[in-house]
Amino acid sequence: MAARCMAPTIPDPARFFEALVRDMDEACIVVGRDQRVMYMNRRAEQITGATAAQGIGKRCLDVFRCPACTLQCGLFDLGEVRDTYARILGAEGRSLVVRKNAVLMHDGDGAVLGAVETFHEVDDEREDRRRARVVDTFDEEPLRGFVGRSAALRRIVDTIRRLSGSDATVLITGESGTGKELVARAVHATSRRRSRPFVALNCAALPADLVESELFGHVRGAFTGAVRDRKGAVESAEGGTFFLDEIGELPPSIQAKLLRLLQDKTFQRVGDPVTRTANVRFVSATNVDIARAVKEGRFRADLLYRLQVIPIHLPPLRDRREDISPLATWLLARRSVAAGRMPMRFSPDAMRRLERYAWPGNVRELINLVDYAIALTADSLVTSRDLPDSLSVKDTAPAAGATRTGRYTADDAGTADEARRIQSALEANGWHRQRTAEALGMDRVTLYRKMREHGIGVGTGQKPG
Repeated sequence: MAARCMAPTIPDPARFFEALVRDMDEACIVVGRDQRVMYMNRRAEQITGATAAQGIGKRCLDVFRCPACTLQCGLFDLGEVRDTYARILGAEGRSLVVRKNAVLMHDGDGAVLGAVETFHEVDDEREDRRRARVVDTFDEEPLRGFVGRSAALRRIVDTIRRLSGSDATVLITGESGTGKELVARAVHATSRRRSRPFVALNCAALPADLVESELFGHVRGAFTGAVRDRKGAVESAEGGTFFLDEIGELPPSIQAKLLRLLQDKTFQRVGDPVTRTANVRFVSATNVDIARAVKEGRFRADLLYRLQVIPIHLPPLRDRREDISPLATWLLARRSVAAGRMPMRFSPDAMRRLERYAWPGNVRELINLVDYAIALTADSLVTSRDLPDSLSVKDTAPAAGATRTGRYTADDAGTADEARRIQSALEANGWHRQRTAEALGMDRVTLYRKMREHGIGVGTGQKPG
């Protein structure tokens, strides 16, 4: 008698896959679009020290206590994370390194439902430490520093990615404190030159008579005090990226020599007849209206054309208000963990105040606010009462989408708010410019410029401090 073929028993698909994921060796979590944990398998419980009952419903950052949490750092913009190493606080508060992968989940119409992340603890030191690059700072994963939801931010990140195979010169514009150097470093770190030096030079911070020497170097005897040959920033950046910050402050006498460097890749040290060549990629930034500087004859038009092959503009924080909440949340969690504390967060009332504020110092001022909260808030929850008095109602900006009422616009309100903020800070700091600039999260040169624009201090007899 021929043997009868038995039909295989098909388990319930839902129970089958639940058991498969539950018992796998790799830790697995599922988070919703709000970044709250929806599922944790057994291995995830073992690594983090949190049970599923404790973790589900909480933000992933609170469960994993990661200074550079993948989901907070842009997964919902990037779409996936592959073979990324990060440090978390695991079971019993133990610091450990995990290797993770994460992808977004979509519905049938392509809408994002959430994300699934798998990870394991790095336990083979000889193998994994050689390859691992632990993510703890902005610089190590440059695009992770661009946190937000705005279309403007997504365009910037997309531009940086598309530049990865190019050596085109880049001009970054935007107000002080918007993160221009962060963009410059990201352009370098995602380029083919990332293993070579990144050298930055702030044109506004140098005396006019030293700019040429700092740029190109000098030879012994070129001027009083030149006791030995010295190479400049351009030579120091050989093979890498040379970042000229505040390019709008470059003296006219140096602009022609910089133009020659951009055109011919050649330069001369001060006092040296020898012509040298430079293999560098140029990125520059300015917070002044460079087009106006050209019209007024303070900046060469031909140099501007060479510098802005790829223009990148960073809007002020007040113009991308949808970025304030995710950025503030991410900064507070990351910097509180870096300070040795449990991840901190803003209460809804505190976040509403942050979202209404005009932020004249932009991201730099927000970072200062976060550090203030970490230093002076005893609890892990930062409430409105924990925020500084300078974040007052009179300094708030109109909500996004504010429209014209008569002849008064959102731009008018932002300008007035900025003037009031600067005036108040100056008075609170006894008109000491340096302390005021630090309190506002901007450099001293920018403070002077904004004071002139708003007419602050004119006719008061106040002197620079």
